[in-house]
Amino acid sequence: MIHNGITIQQFMDIYTTTWSVPNTIPSVFSLEVLSVTLQGVAQFLPEGSTALHAIIDFNVKQAACDEILSLSVLQKILVMVSKAQSYRGIAIQSIINLDRNGEDPPSHILFGNLGLRRAQTWVFQECQRLCAARSTWLAVEAFEACCKLAGTPSDEISQVIFTSVWGLITLPSDVSVTGNTLLVGMYLFKAVMEGSPLPRELHPAVIELLRGWFQEVTHMNSQQFPDVELRHPRPSMNPVVDIDMIATEVVKTMFGSATMAQDSEINVARNNYNTSATQIDPRTTKFISQLFSETLKNLLDREGSLIVDSLATPHQVQYFKEGKSFGPTISDFKIDWMGEMKKGWNLRAARVFSKHLMDTVVPSYLSTSFPEKLLHIDALTGKFQRLLPRILRTKMLEEIRREENDKMEVDVDVKSDDSRKQQKRRHDRKNKLYRSRCEKIMANMECPNAFWNIVFELGPDGMSSDESEEEEAGARPTRSRRKFMFWRNAALDPILAYIDLLSKEGPHGTFASSTRGSPERIRLREMFKNSRSPVKRGLPLNLYSRTWLQNSQTIPLLEARPPIVLPVFPGQTEHI
Repeated sequence: MIHNGITIQQFMDIYTTTWSVPNTIPSVFSLEVLSVTLQGVAQFLPEGSTALHAIIDFNVKQAACDEILSLSVLQKILVMVSKAQSYRGIAIQSIINLDRNGEDPPSHILFGNLGLRRAQTWVFQECQRLCAARSTWLAVEAFEACCKLAGTPSDEISQVIFTSVWGLITLPSDVSVTGNTLLVGMYLFKAVMEGSPLPRELHPAVIELLRGWFQEVTHMNSQQFPDVELRHPRPSMNPVVDIDMIATEVVKTMFGSATMAQDSEINVARNNYNTSATQIDPRTTKFISQLFSETLKNLLDREGSLIVDSLATPHQVQYFKEGKSFGPTISDFKIDWMGEMKKGWNLRAARVFSKHLMDTVVPSYLSTSFPEKLLHIDALTGKFQRLLPRILRTKMLEEIRREENDKMEVDVDVKSDDSRKQQKRRHDRKNKLYRSRCEKIMANMECPNAFWNIVFELGPDGMSSDESEEEEAGARPTRSRRKFMFWRNAALDPILAYIDLLSKEGPHGTFASSTRGSPERIRLREMFKNSRSPVKRGLPLNLYSRTWLQNSQTIPLLEARPPIVLPVFPGQTEHI
């Protein structure tokens, strides 16, 4: 659905109502939220999102802003966007020059959405199917249905998000909602759980846009969509991460008490909060960022000194996707370095950490140390997603330096005999695996070739380690589970698995087994544990995981070399 003819002022009114930071007069905006929710106007720009980010960056630098933008900065951004939409053939730099020349801006702006992205068709259909199951919904029933749609566990984090959404679609006196009203709440809950910011209020224009989407997809008529119930938007009950407020609201929501928190001291303090000041001392934002970073680093270091100790295994992530686990918790805080920072496991990790920060860190400081507008849940989540790669980079550098220092030191008798023996066995298995793969390639193919180049470049240190299933004394293990190497390109796994299936007797030679008469050692490829082997530096760039490189920003540290050619398997159209 494309909308034309709306004036810049009308768009600003809608946008301010929906996306400004709660409890700010005049309104201010989080840079993180603004960058995401303005994507609806980017599709009409000559260079799409790239142009939008260039316009935002230009105005942020001009205004010397940090993380909070004023209403005047938003207006300048929208004016420049409007010009860029009108002059589609002109580069963004030319639009910036037009702005400097004081040319009158166009009066209208085009948009595809108002900050909430349009979901896939099945989401609308499933919302309608679930909501049609009842004519009215209590909070507990609605919470379970929303979690079912979003595929998320019904735990405390989900309750916090649901409480906020429930406040957007109900009045303080409401104990239940109709199925048609829950359509909006269910759609919002899934969107927020997948990384969308939480609206401050539901402006009628946003409701109208959702109405149009549902009508297009599910062929609903106007009588089937809420009108009177949502005609007067009101603020979310919990737009800010306030732990005391959350606890009260969750209890109220889950047990249906509509009056429990209305006259509480928390609400009185909230209503009397002075929101007139919008200027924040830059030293305050710097202090919060430093404290945020230190808390996150300490939490990751608590899991162990190595990077691998802070990583979730592929099986843990998969179980979370399937709804079989709650994912990261404070007691077991791990990151999915192979996944996107703004979705799934990592999105939940950001919310878990934000709550941990509010529970344990903020109360130990004066209330004036943390302006409420800087503790908005979306701002905290965005800060987490920005700082995480930097912390990983720091840990990576420390690990590399520690490894170099260990090599320079004389081997003194510090480790126990058992530890040294275990390390030697692991080293021997890696060398044996490397030698076995080289022999299988030489027996079946002319060398050198693409397979040989991969194994040769990885070397023994690039082979994944494993742990034995059988531990009987004197018995040689025949089955072992391969450990997951988080830094290695996952596209190498089927290539190495193919090599493992080759025989040591082939058209190009025969190689005797070093364990003649013993059963073949089977390496199970289920990845339940991460390998603690250090990242190997100096490999060709495409032997590293692309997602790992992107998230960790460690290319300069790795001293990577130009990519090599990888073999093409059936079903692939090009080299990896």
